[in-house]
Amino acid sequence: MSPSVTLDDNLDFQIQSMPSKYMKKSTLLLSPPSLSSHPEKLNAVLQFHERDSTDLQMLDRLAAGLVTLPASAYDTILILTDADGSYNESTQLMNRLVITHIVNALKPNGRLQSQDGLFGADHNLQQTEFILAGLVKDGANGFVKPDYGGQHSIPLRLSSKKKNSASALPDNGVKRDSAQDNVHSNDGIQTRPAGVGFVDFTDTFEGSGSTSHGESSDELIDEDNLLSQADIGQPIIQPPECRPKAGKRRRACKDCTCGLAQKLQAEDATTRANADKTLSDMKLGRGDLAEVDFTVQGKVGSCGNCALGDAFRCDGCPYIGLPPFKPGEEINLTIFLAATYVHRCPTYAQEQVGECGQILLNTEYGFQLNLEIVTLDAQPDDRSSQVSHARSQVTARSYPSTTATSVSISGDISSQLHAGYSHPLTRSWQAERQLTKASIFNTFLTYLVGLSLRFQEMLIYPLFITDNPDEETPIPSLPNQYRRGLNRLVPFLTPLVRKGLRSVILFGVLLDPAAKDPLGTAADDPAGPVIQAIRLLRSQFPELYIVADVCLCEYTSHGHCGILRDDGTLNNAQSVDRISDVALAYALAGAHCVAPSDMNDGRVRAIKLKLIEAGIAHKVLLMSYSAKFSGCLYGPFRDAAGSSPSFGDRKCYQLPPGGRGLARRAIQRDIAEGADIIMVKPASSYLDIISDAKELAKDMPIAAYQVSGEYAMIHAGAKAGVFDLKTMAFESTEGILRAGARIVVSYFVPEFLDWLRH
Repeated sequence: MSPSVTLDDNLDFQIQSMPSKYMKKSTLLLSPPSLSSHPEKLNAVLQFHERDSTDLQMLDRLAAGLVTLPASAYDTILILTDADGSYNESTQLMNRLVITHIVNALKPNGRLQSQDGLFGADHNLQQTEFILAGLVKDGANGFVKPDYGGQHSIPLRLSSKKKNSASALPDNGVKRDSAQDNVHSNDGIQTRPAGVGFVDFTDTFEGSGSTSHGESSDELIDEDNLLSQADIGQPIIQPPECRPKAGKRRRACKDCTCGLAQKLQAEDATTRANADKTLSDMKLGRGDLAEVDFTVQGKVGSCGNCALGDAFRCDGCPYIGLPPFKPGEEINLTIFLAATYVHRCPTYAQEQVGECGQILLNTEYGFQLNLEIVTLDAQPDDRSSQVSHARSQVTARSYPSTTATSVSISGDISSQLHAGYSHPLTRSWQAERQLTKASIFNTFLTYLVGLSLRFQEMLIYPLFITDNPDEETPIPSLPNQYRRGLNRLVPFLTPLVRKGLRSVILFGVLLDPAAKDPLGTAADDPAGPVIQAIRLLRSQFPELYIVADVCLCEYTSHGHCGILRDDGTLNNAQSVDRISDVALAYALAGAHCVAPSDMNDGRVRAIKLKLIEAGIAHKVLLMSYSAKFSGCLYGPFRDAAGSSPSFGDRKCYQLPPGGRGLARRAIQRDIAEGADIIMVKPASSYLDIISDAKELAKDMPIAAYQVSGEYAMIHAGAKAGVFDLKTMAFESTEGILRAGARIVVSYFVPEFLDWLRH
């Protein structure tokens, strides 16, 4: 049977025609989004159209796919002008898909017009889209959808030329037969059908690939057969425009005929094959100590990035803390088996492995590992086991090996930097910013808005967590502050987090005096309030940054910040060991930051070493209360936490109010011991110390604690009518920030979140 294409014009449903007076022409008005705010303009347009036969749609909803237009439903579609009289919005929204929907919605012979007849007049691209969609331009006023319903397809019967055939075609290209002679001619002369005279309408294909005479009907020429082997072997001559320019690689055209595409494809295939071979040659066995590094010539670092520095190294990478490698550099590493007390054995150049020794390992990949056992001596007590005397040093030599550099955690612990930027909030704390007021507006709020660092990110809110889960008791000396149990935390914090609360600092409160003892064992009790609160907040508020205050005064029966000797004096060594245990417990429970506030000498270093030993120093930040002064401003806090000393005071380990020099030395000590953030407490009375801390720790964030006494004084002054509470709260905080602090621990945080919103 001859192949043909036929259009079926039979109606699916025959509807009886109605008198013309009932056949109202339907109109669709397409409005740009700007007219939705100008109903008077829409009403002015609708007055000229019959409402029962007029629809209105918004162009933006049509472009977003929120509405669909019925097919062949409208005689006229009118595009309205924008609110300003232009077609800017309509032109942007009229993409190809929208135009297709509009054309489908037009009836045959339907018209697409604009309100003033100028739509698309200056946009050749828009007119082209209308024409490609099937419309025909109707003068200068719009477009018409042609009526193809009355046109029929012509069945085409295609045949090939037939040689030596009795039915050969005459000169006009149409084969004659009796039927067509009767139809088209009465005088024996064959005539061509109008417009298609070169097509044979009568002959049929007798086979898929041959004629009735056995000849092939495929007249296509295989282009490959046109080229001989000599032609294929000739060099490819590229046109001048396809030749690569100096320093650039020429890309082949999509339909390349000059051979450049084949040449580039062959080059890429060769490059990939060489790379695959190189990777295959560098694969390591399971027992290999060497690691592959593709960033430098040689083999160091299985992830391929170890040589670039700490920012590109994995959590367990043995090269953490070292500077970026150079080709041919020898790297010395120290691995610790314990971290409390470290000393090196004087003799380590022995050939055998023993109490002191050295091993030289040669790998098959051409670089050396020198294992040198490091002696670690841990003090035995109730909570730690003996660690065998061993000394371990690893020397990793990249290919080829030359001179060596060495970094030892025991010698320079301040090289541990990862915790300072392991969290998005701490990364924002590290950013340097110039804190200045806007010159136009002289209000603190405008100054805060002008900061690229949002004010909320500077604030940490203190929380007092009790061992009674359902406790929620106001603190008389701290207005608007409460002691809360675990069951009260989530309902209280949920609205604050929604308002922008970013960080909290946790303080444990034991309501039962019997739970306290001389060693403060409840501090790191897994069932204690702080550890349970850390786990709860991490699960309920994953985006909240959690700081855990580390001290023993809330948990000891005597109320002091450490372990006492028999004579009542502070035992610094035992206190530091105990404080570091508590800090490690909080870190393992999920705290983002541990903040030792006990002021014992050396506690920062002890905590840092235990974090390193536990493998979490890279993600747990250490914020040290480096300059914590003794004084009377802590009274409301001690009432809230129940941490007042049962005898004596804390002047022997907290700094004296006039000890500026001591504060500077304490700050320098904590920086050297590995603190990530330096804190000054109290804040308002020690703005000069905040400024000194900024000077001494130029590259570190400075925190300041606006303590309970400062907060209570501001509330008391506002209550007495001396000043406005909101103004004074912002003014005092502004002074702390201006002195150099980047982080403020403040009881005003809930009020700040509300004030900033309104």
